[in-house]
Amino acid sequence: NLGYLLPLSEKIKELNEFGFDYMIVIDFSIPMSEMLPEDFYNKYLANSAALVVGSDFRFGYRGMGNVETLKQLHKRVIAIEVVKLNDIKIGSNQVREFLINGEVDQIKNSLLNHYYSIVGKVIHGSKVGRTLGIRTANVELTEEYQLIKKGVYATIVHTSDGKYLGVCNIGNNPTINYVEKMRLEVHILDFNRELYSEEITIDFLERIRDELFFENVDDLIKQIKADIEYVSNKYRGII
Repeated sequence: NLGYLLPLSEKIKELNEFGFDYMIVIDFSIPMSEMLPEDFYNKYLANSAALVVGSDFRFGYRGMGNVETLKQLHKRVIAIEVVKLNDIKIGSNQVREFLINGEVDQIKNSLLNHYYSIVGKVIHGSKVGRTLGIRTANVELTEEYQLIKKGVYATIVHTSDGKYLGVCNIGNNPTINYVEKMRLEVHILDFNRELYSEEITIDFLERIRDELFFENVDDLIKQIKADIEYVSNKYRGII
């Protein structure tokens, strides 16, 4: 599933922090994909005072244009060198691989210097959590994000009134109320307020374990409480 690592709405928020005056979003289309490099340059890039691109930048039909092509067409081109880790380019493919494998801790430690995050709106769920004595927020993603490996994760949850530790489950709820489509729900530690319709941000710290099937509800409750205790003990100091 090649969903978004950072949806457009979130990219705009991030770029705003750099103080850019303008941001132009070009809709990708079949005719655009078939443009020769020179035509693409003339239509979209020619009027720029300077062009800043990555050293592996490609443009035009089937990526025929590269940085050297651009330098032949434009008077000022600044090419930023690719950043690597263990001879592997730090880019979207590496981030996706970590997410698919559930190695969310590696994203901050090795690649991005910040936690991988997703944004979603809290919606009404099956309300099973409150019957177990462990309330969870059922989160509907605002965009189609890259699929993260099923399992239970330690998280930081950002709400309108602060940030809290959380235990997040991504999966199908195999023990109670199985759902075909993967669901994301999070128990927020030391938090009791209703969050319905509120947009929250979830930072992923660590994948704790696989999503498991339990023979009885008591075993499920026992495991969830153990997960909460683990997150509380390990990450209490970072909030």
